[in-house]
Amino acid sequence: MSSKASFIIGPLLINSGVFQDRLPGHWNGEVHPALSQIDTRGRSDFEIELAAKYAAAEMLRRSWYSAQVGNLKAAEVGLLFDALAKRWMKFVFKRVELDKTSASTANKIVYHLQNLRRFFGQLEVQAIREDELMDYQSHRRTQGIAPATINGELGTFRQMMRWAAKNKWIDEVPSTDPLRRQRRHIDLPTQGEVSRIIGCLPMQLRPLVLLMAVTGCRSGEAFHLTWDDVDVSNGLIHIRPKDNWRPKTAYSERTLYVDQDLMNLIQNLPRQSQWVFPGRDPIKPISNFKKALETAIRKAGVKRSGVPIHLSPHIFRKAHNSWLATAGIPLHVRQSLMGHAPGSRVTDEYYALVSEDERRNAVLSLDL
Repeated sequence: MSSKASFIIGPLLINSGVFQDRLPGHWNGEVHPALSQIDTRGRSDFEIELAAKYAAAEMLRRSWYSAQVGNLKAAEVGLLFDALAKRWMKFVFKRVELDKTSASTANKIVYHLQNLRRFFGQLEVQAIREDELMDYQSHRRTQGIAPATINGELGTFRQMMRWAAKNKWIDEVPSTDPLRRQRRHIDLPTQGEVSRIIGCLPMQLRPLVLLMAVTGCRSGEAFHLTWDDVDVSNGLIHIRPKDNWRPKTAYSERTLYVDQDLMNLIQNLPRQSQWVFPGRDPIKPISNFKKALETAIRKAGVKRSGVPIHLSPHIFRKAHNSWLATAGIPLHVRQSLMGHAPGSRVTDEYYALVSEDERRNAVLSLDL
């Protein structure tokens, strides 16, 4: 037998070439004996490759395959990516139930797997190598997906494959270099500019944005504050888990100190529900204030290069850490305030921005 190409889809080994008296170019499929419903390998011929692949997919859908596959080792039949993804999701949701993984992390994994399964679903995991990963990168780029998103999806892929290797379902974890991403320039607002912007916000949003700016808390942490988290007498805000929400990491559970002016603003807010900052439906917390923030920026006249500065809750968090770094606050203190792990490089690598004034003051001149 001379073969031009071969590949495996589930139980079907597909070859192209000359098979005894068969014509060149036909595709031959061999089925594992345990799945052929006879004691020997079942064989079928297909005139085109697509027909062979379709037949393999149909076999995977048959109920007798599901019943038989549990008796075979992964190496014998081949573990499909789709089947592995389903196993892993059961494992992830079990971790969520045990409070080992956050619900938000599980939701992100589900979202990433939707795209990964569309591409790799019917491939045997042992057959996925760097070439297939690079094909995935090219495929997603042609769809107009940002490099950061593609890198995140393949990060989820590696997580799942490491779990599969740990369970000895695959021999090695395939990998490829991440796509190069252009780091977006972020304009750092001054404290005075943020004060002007907050003064142009609707009254009910001013305490929320001020809280983010002076504490550096994440938007989700601020949105999910309940009145039980506010200690008015001691000027404390507690970041802690709720029934349907939890902080990003264990280090994110912390206590923040706020000044009396901010505490007075919070205390004077109407108590419509358990949430300090409720949404339009008071039963739920606020989830977005993008339009109100953009309007306030235009009213305040805060610009960069002649256009309104781009700000978001996450940029307020970066601005907070940058202001503290400029003021000389030690790294370990800033990590504690930001909810970062001790020794984390993230605090200074991604959250310490340099202001235009600092750049301007760093200009050197030499006497000639």
